[in-house]
Amino acid sequence: MKMGNAEIHAEARSSRRESNSPTSAPPREKRKGWQTKPFEECIESVKYTRKIQRKDFLDDGQFPIVSQEAEFTNGYWDDEADVFKVTTQRLARIYERKLALLTALKKSLLHRAFEGWL
Repeated sequence: MKMGNAEIHAEARSSRRESNSPTSAPPREKRKGWQTKPFEECIESVKYTRKIQRKDFLDDGQFPIVSQEAEFTNGYWDDEADVFKVTTQRLARIYERKLALLTALKKSLLHRAFEGWL
């Protein structure tokens, strides 16, 4: 007997509910161009720094102290050892790729416009 997509998904959901096992879920379909990596390779280790007391904030300095209050910057600090750092290599790669794609699109559009295709 041939089942439609809705029936297949409903059957899969009900069988997962019955088993209550996290391993019983069907594997996700890998999208074109995506990589599969273990979870441990997708997270960054972070070195936490000491908390700087408000009474020690500087009025001017090399590093702003960012807060969640109405004032975005509460003060400044000069000791780089106390700065909380997170690498942004992944974001930088995504940004550079998008920038390259936009540059190529611009070049293509200009070429088409000058050739009279637009």
